[in-house]
Amino acid sequence: MKPGLFSFIGDEFENVFHYSDLFLPGIEKIVGIYYSNKDRQIRILSRIREEETETDFDDFLQKRENNVMIQKFRAGSQPYIWIKKNDLPFELHSEQKLLPPNLFTELENVILVLRFGNESDQLNDLLLIYFNQNLGNFGLNKADKVLSADHKTIIGHLLYYQFKSFLQMNLANRNLLRTLNNVVRSVIQENGSLKDQLSQIQANYSENMVNIARQHLGELSKEYDRSYELSDEAIEKIKGFKGNLKHMPVILKNAVVFTENLLIREESELIIIYPYALDFESYQVKDRPEQITRKIDSRQSRAMQMLDRLENAARILKSKNLPLISAKVGKSMNPPVSAPAITDALGKNRDIIRQILDKFPEKWETIRKEFKPLLNQLRKSEPDQAEVESA
Repeated sequence: MKPGLFSFIGDEFENVFHYSDLFLPGIEKIVGIYYSNKDRQIRILSRIREEETETDFDDFLQKRENNVMIQKFRAGSQPYIWIKKNDLPFELHSEQKLLPPNLFTELENVILVLRFGNESDQLNDLLLIYFNQNLGNFGLNKADKVLSADHKTIIGHLLYYQFKSFLQMNLANRNLLRTLNNVVRSVIQENGSLKDQLSQIQANYSENMVNIARQHLGELSKEYDRSYELSDEAIEKIKGFKGNLKHMPVILKNAVVFTENLLIREESELIIIYPYALDFESYQVKDRPEQITRKIDSRQSRAMQMLDRLENAARILKSKNLPLISAKVGKSMNPPVSAPAITDALGKNRDIIRQILDKFPEKWETIRKEFKPLLNQLRKSEPDQAEVESA
């Protein structure tokens, strides 16, 4: 496995093999035989307790008869079996004794073989667990007590489903990660597409700015009966113009006037407009961290300040469970205000207060619901129609 990756990334069987010592801390030796979808061939892993995993079994796998025996053993249908030396189909011939000794040695031990289906070649991957012939692997004092048939059935059943559960959880987690990766990949692609579109829009905008500038410069050439042309540097500067497009004719006219007065030139001479002649600063739209979105006149400002003071005083009284009457609200204001002054201020600013409350429905929640002097002013209608007619 590669460091820094989830445990379920990579070959499922390799992951199970590398974590097998967590399930079987007392086992002397474990061998894994599996079909690698990445390498498109059989792979073998072998590890003795507290030693590094061995993977160099190429010489063994190069012989056809060994591969045939392995494939036959992988084709078995039982989920787990116990085998001994005489049952092991991978028994080495005498001329193969120079091969790594930890592949299928220690044949005196009882070996549990677990089979797990491999979707790539429709056969089984094999996990061979080397037990002692007694219960010493399980930390029991009676190490001389042999593994009975019942022991083997229980151990085989438990370990098979334990490893199978680990495989299935890894597969489910990897499928989930693949789904998340697809979503992330889609977002990245969409962002890249939007970035490309924005770059194209910016490029088109820059080119349009240059074309407009050349058009205006052409009109100035006709007007003054002269030949004006933008330098390459001036073109690049125009591409970055952030001001209002309506100012471009004035900017170019000023640039022409500046250039004409800078040096005396022949009537027929082509006049080049350089970037230093383009005054963008006077017309540039500068970026501001905060832009004012509302302009409030002084009368609105005073009315809003009064509402803020009333709201703060009302909240103080409400927190003390006191009634929201003008006298008490006025005393709680800073500075204190009399009740008649509150009524007078609300009456004089009734229309502007109504507009402010409509414009900012989320503000002054307490007084707009519970302060009767304010509610009474808001309930008052426009001037009486009879009074309007008699005026």
